[in-house]
Amino acid sequence: MTRSSQFFRRAGLAVLIGLGVSAADAQPRGLDARLDRLTDGLTLSTQQTASLDALATEYAEADRADLWAAAAEVSAVLTDAQIDQLQQARTARRSERGARSGEGRQGRRGDRATRGDRQDRTAREGRQERGSRQGRADRPTLTDEQRDALRAIRSDVRAQAEALAYQLRDGAISDEAFLAQTRALREEGVRRSAEVLPADVAAERAERQASRDAAQAAREQALGLTAAQKQQMEARRLDRVRNAPEPLDMRPYLDADGRLDRQAFREAQRAQRETMREARGERDDVLTEDQKDIAFVYSALAGGRDGQGRRGRGHRGGRGR
Repeated sequence: MTRSSQFFRRAGLAVLIGLGVSAADAQPRGLDARLDRLTDGLTLSTQQTASLDALATEYAEADRADLWAAAAEVSAVLTDAQIDQLQQARTARRSERGARSGEGRQGRRGDRATRGDRQDRTAREGRQERGSRQGRADRPTLTDEQRDALRAIRSDVRAQAEALAYQLRDGAISDEAFLAQTRALREEGVRRSAEVLPADVAAERAERQASRDAAQAAREQALGLTAAQKQQMEARRLDRVRNAPEPLDMRPYLDADGRLDRQAFREAQRAQRETMREARGERDDVLTEDQKDIAFVYSALAGGRDGQGRRGRGHRGGRGR
């Protein structure tokens, strides 16, 4: 089973038990440069500019949870037409990036045909090595025993989680029992991991988890989710676990000599990823138009690196009228 196939199988379950969450969750801070980036290209009134400047000051030290409250207020300042303009601009940028990416893939396939597999493997290994060196600088220093213990814990938790998922698909346990047991399993995994980690690393991970929990609570509050909406979203998450795609079978993509048609297999993987993205997008059906606007503004504000935009403070003032 390929690594990507394993990911697809577990993706729905990861939403519920926290598997696969990066250990390096970014903590975006500051709003001013983010607002400059968000409103670039909009024609803002003098009142809108003043309101956004006041929000930039109020949320100068915004963390992930604060950004949800900020997004709700920014959404109230902007008009529907302005938010539509921002959404259209983002769609256009994504389409442009997708086109460039497709051209790059075509070019790389042509290059591989001329260079040969050996050169391709050398380049790929070089990229992996560079990525490994870059990642090691940010990792906590653990002993071999600690790493082995963490791997064993993750493997055990994942196996138990997958067993619960199979029971849910087979109807052997109820939705309520599945949610309760996966929640308990996650808490047990966190506790067991903390026992083998150095105290400072365990404290840092606990702080990141608390930040994620606070952001989730802030999201619900900013969107004003009703009890019915929360139930619908929970049902959608359970459906994702039930309907998680099976790992791709590589056999149909092998020729008579047993060689893999990599292009066809990757296209199938991309199609599977697109299906999963569409399933994730179904949650928008649960939200009202105003809630969708807030979620969009949050997504735009949360992008970038620690609130650092390309322009300096005061950029918005020149666009007011």
